[in-house]
Order: sequence, then C-alpha cells, then structure tokens
Amino acid sequence: RQILQSVQETANRPDSTLSSRSGVGFNLSFLSSLTVRDRWTETQKLNWQYLYTQRRRLEANWEHEKYVNFQLPHPDHLEEIHEECIYTIQHSGKYLVSGSRDRTLRIWDLDTRRLVRDPLRGHRGSVLCLQFDADPSEDLIVSGSSDSTVILWKFSTGQILQTLKNAHKESVLNVRFDHRILVTCSKDKTIKIFIRKPLHPGELGYPETQNGIR
Repeated sequence: RQILQSVQETANRPDSTLSSRSGVGFNLSFLSSLTVRDRWTETQKLNWQYLYTQRRRLEANWEHEKYVNFQLPHPDHLEEIHEECIYTIQHSGKYLVSGSRDRTLRIWDLDTRRLVRDPLRGHRGSVLCLQFDADPSEDLIVSGSSDSTVILWKFSTGQILQTLKNAHKESVLNVRFDHRILVTCSKDKTIKIFIRKPLHPGELGYPETQNGIR
C-alpha cells in the first residue's frame, strides 16, 4: 500500500480564485496582470515580464524550501487509500486525480484531502495514464490501462461515458485530449488520433474528395 503525496506551493496567494477552461486555478491578481494592452495595436498581449517574475518566485520558493508537504488521503481517513501502487496523477485547480495498479481512478479534493466520490471502477487492468478537465464545458476524464482499453468518464459524476475496447493491441501508455481530438499511444508501438466532433468540408482531417465523392 502506498500513500499518495503531493506538494503545495505557498507563495503569496489571494483567497479569491477563478478556474480557467482547463480547470487550473488562477488568482484574480494574476489574471489582471497576465496581459497588457499594446499601445500601438490596442490589442491584449501576454505580460512576459510578469510571467518571468512569477516563475522566478516559484523557483526561489523551491530552492529555499518554502512549501508544505501533505499526504493524500488525510491521515484521519486512511481507508480511502489506493490498495496498490500509483502509476499516474494529474493536478488541476483544487482537484487531483490518481490511477493505480488496483484498477481504480480516484478524485481527490485538495482542500479536504479526501475523496470526492467512490473510486471509479471500470478497467480490468492497471490504470497507467489519465487526463482530466473539470470545467463544465468538458467535464471529462480519459484513462488508459494495461487492459488495452481507453475509458471516458464524466468528471462530475464518475459515470462511464464510453469505453474504447481494444483501443490498442497492448497497454495504453499515454492519453491527451483537447476539444477537437483524443490522442493515445501504446506499448504496441502505435499512436492513434480520435476525432471528438463531426468534421465538416474544409476542416483539418476531413477526408479528401475526388469528383465530389468522398
């Protein structure tokens, strides 16, 4: 049995936060400083000086050990622990999702350090990779397993939306998605690209036509 550990950076952070589309939390002062207006074009552009300063502050915090260690689950609730070793994690905003050799995914609330809901069960093998987006516009977890399948889960409920059976001939080692595509790779030495929405003529990936026939 292995306790999942994480690290929380403790630089100056205002209490007010927003969630970006990807689910990553940003404080309000960060959002207001992230862009600047170009005086010549009157358009917004990234404030690279501010980004560099924030990056240097983060690096300095690590160098001077200005962080706090904590473990998941909370020591008072060790019954929520994974039953076997952990192979994959992703942290975004207030959530962290983990996948394990025990064939489950677990969604953690970093504020309470407890499970958000019961473990997600559906894979018949170890969970080797995952990606999630908690934003309501996506509300999605994608996981890959040594059982050669890929499962799409609804983040907010844990419901299985779709199972790609035999997505590969061997273990699925990594998954990545955006609003257009899902990409997977495997021990079988292949990479597969799945289209997540209908394609229309002229769009990238739409089958070429010849004499008007697809």
